[in-house]
Amino acid sequence: MKITIIGAGNMGGAIAAGLTKGTLAKAGEITCTARTQATLEKIKSINPEIILTTDNIMAVKEADVVILAVKPWLMENLLADLRGHLDHSRQIFVSVAAGITLEQLCSWICPADPSAVSVFRAIPNTAAAVLSSMTFIASANADEKQIKLVCDIFDEMGCTMYVEERLIPAGTALAS
Repeated sequence: MKITIIGAGNMGGAIAAGLTKGTLAKAGEITCTARTQATLEKIKSINPEIILTTDNIMAVKEADVVILAVKPWLMENLLADLRGHLDHSRQIFVSVAAGITLEQLCSWICPADPSAVSVFRAIPNTAAAVLSSMTFIASANADEKQIKLVCDIFDEMGCTMYVEERLIPAGTALAS
């Protein structure tokens, strides 16, 4: 399974570190992007087999799961830039950006038909790097197989709880 993490800062880097310790994806199947080489060097020190790039478009093309780990105020423009390069018929999108709703994600990824894209909100914490995160997950337009896959991905980094989106803020407060 190929996983791309767009935004390899603190949270994206923690997810990358946790994923390399799991069994669902090998380090060579994980791609991380960042705006600076310095951030990419930090990720390289985690595991040199992780694929690193500053090119978000290249990074998403072959991905099965795209984890969006950018600052919330960057999300809409990022998705507008990526839109023509995403394959929402086969890709799963997971946002870890606080405050971005599932409705917004769907409309930003596929404005022509927001119901055609499977999106998730996952609220992990940086303890994912040491496999001790508590992650709350909600979804839109996802089937049971996709929900299980996303929960399995984050379960490798700790524990998950699948909840209704309206409960994400409460769960986040409990996990802090």
